[in-house]
Amino acid sequence: MQQTFVKFTLPAGTYIHANEMREAVAKGLDGQMFQSKPGLFNYLTETKTNCNRPENRFIGGLGWVGFVSDNDPLMTTQVVAPAISFLMGKGFSPDTRVGEKDKRAVLTDEPNVYRLTGLVDQRDKRRESETGVVESAADLVKRHVIAMFEDAFDKGVIDSPFTDDDLNIMVLESRRSGESVKFRNGGQKAVAKVRATFAMQVRLEGIWQAGHLQSRGYGLVYFVNKGKHTQCPI
Repeated sequence: MQQTFVKFTLPAGTYIHANEMREAVAKGLDGQMFQSKPGLFNYLTETKTNCNRPENRFIGGLGWVGFVSDNDPLMTTQVVAPAISFLMGKGFSPDTRVGEKDKRAVLTDEPNVYRLTGLVDQRDKRRESETGVVESAADLVKRHVIAMFEDAFDKGVIDSPFTDDDLNIMVLESRRSGESVKFRNGGQKAVAKVRATFAMQVRLEGIWQAGHLQSRGYGLVYFVNKGKHTQCPI
């Protein structure tokens, strides 16, 4: 899968949440109509949310913020101008880079280490009330990483399904917390949020996310190199 992205590099130590950028771009495009606009923000129409895994996402981390599209190279051209306007309004003059990534996953003999930032489970509270079972942070990580690869197979990113034995997921550390998320209709919802480091026998290339609310930048997967440094995915 060919991914197209735009990355805005910010001053060291600066953090802007990807969803803040998403809302700013939406405001900057208010009143402008073009065919792909709903998909840019993971909507089917101007008012109806797309419940499938988003193909267009705003992402970010410490010192950078950006946007990635899995299905339309022209999506980034819609984001650049309102994003730069928003960042300059905050006093930043960001280094801007547009590029492409080949999204792939390859099984390996040795484990590879990754970090998950802000993995969100949107249905956690409902599941707990229905089953009476509270999943640990490690269980949430494993379930959503497995679902990530199931989706990758459905979309043709990998040629055959990965089994649990193939993946051999080992959660090295994890921390679960709660967060209240606001939605477009003005409502709020409590979600489970997890930060974790895990290993698996897969080498990821490109930009990967796991869990829910990916269009807002949650669940970004970072590779950790042998020097134990976290590598930015773009």
